[in-house]
Amino acid sequence: MMYFTQALSGKRQFYSVSLNSDYFTKEEFKSLDKKFKLLLTIGFIAFIIITLISIYIFKAYLASSIIPILGFCIYQFIIFVYIHNKVKTKKKDLSLEINDLELQRTKIILDTDFINEKNRIIKKYSILFLAPLIVNILVSIYLSTQYNSLPDIIPTHWGFSGQPDAFSQKSFFSVFGIVLMSIGIGIIIYTSSVNSLKSRAKLSYVNINESKKAHLNYLSKIAFTFFILN
Repeated sequence: MMYFTQALSGKRQFYSVSLNSDYFTKEEFKSLDKKFKLLLTIGFIAFIIITLISIYIFKAYLASSIIPILGFCIYQFIIFVYIHNKVKTKKKDLSLEINDLELQRTKIILDTDFINEKNRIIKKYSILFLAPLIVNILVSIYLSTQYNSLPDIIPTHWGFSGQPDAFSQKSFFSVFGIVLMSIGIGIIIYTSSVNSLKSRAKLSYVNINESKKAHLNYLSKIAFTFFILN
């Protein structure tokens, strides 16, 4: 999914940066797209190797299901932000010399009602996005109080039937590892979700009211999608 992130983006979005379609054909942006895919592929292969080493050499079965997954999530988040910033810088540089591009002029309109409504949606879902993190933190606190009373062998995985199908010796890592992984991934998703909602909106001044309504509707739906993901 991350590899095809650009293909799944809007026609005017390039790694979460608003661009005119004329920019997409420029070699600078094609090169950044290839660089992202290359870095992502290298990281994916590296974390597969780490997983296999954890399983077959160190026999760290539980660690192999937690550390590489969390590590790869953090890694792909970092390289996405890296490419995103590169695209913004390149856009700024090219905007100074756009003689060869035929770009549509855009009016800038400051609408406080629209901004307030947008901020209301962002604030509402920013609070809702915290719910999974709070649940994980509460689970972690509860586990801390019950740690000494846990048996020496504990279940670490459950099948579709709800019955445990994998077990491990009780240790700090086996008890808290999965919870900490969930918190780590939750922080990544929370950060990317909130920042995505805060991105600037481009409205059509031909029919400004309909454009504002459409954007707020889109913002609400994408925010709800992020909430389900969280």
